[in-house]
Amino acid sequence: MDYHALSRRANVMICDEDGMREALEDTEIMERLPLMHWIAITEPI
Repeated sequence: MDYHALSRRANVMICDEDGMREALEDTEIMERLPLMHWIAITEPI
C-alpha cells in the first residue's frame, strides 16, 4: 500500500483509497466512516 497524502482529519499519511473516501465524506456523498475503520488503521504496512 502506498501513502500519498496527509489526512485532513488525523495527523497520518493515508493511501489513495482513504483519501478518496475522506473527500467524498467531506462533500457528504458518503457517510462518514470512523477513523478506526480506515485502511491506514486496519491494514498498516
